[in-house]
Amino acid sequence: MNKASSPPGFLARPEVQGTFYAFLATLVWSGNVLVSRHLVGHMPPLAISLYRIALAFVVILPIAAVPLWRQRQHYWAHKGYYACLAAVGFSFASTMTYIVAHTVPAMNISLIGISSPLFT
Repeated sequence: MNKASSPPGFLARPEVQGTFYAFLATLVWSGNVLVSRHLVGHMPPLAISLYRIALAFVVILPIAAVPLWRQRQHYWAHKGYYACLAAVGFSFASTMTYIVAHTVPAMNISLIGISSPLFT
């Protein structure tokens, strides 16, 4: 009764998962651009950025809590580096995108957002 191992299902294939996650990231990012453009005049750019960071924290924490806890010594030893990355890489870039959203169309926001890692 030795069964030969069956090949993984379609959704378990790495190339399918990679494509799915790339599509999901693009969908979330473009949704963010559209929402930020829609919020022009309703919320200031810093508030949008704060709420976005808070929402991301709430969504990601349950997924990342255990690995973060296991590696807490590493993260604590390099806390200054990670704080700098968070402040400059994430907060600054997203806040600048929201400030730009008050003056330009959504297509230009996406172009600025794509190029923001080059400048931060």
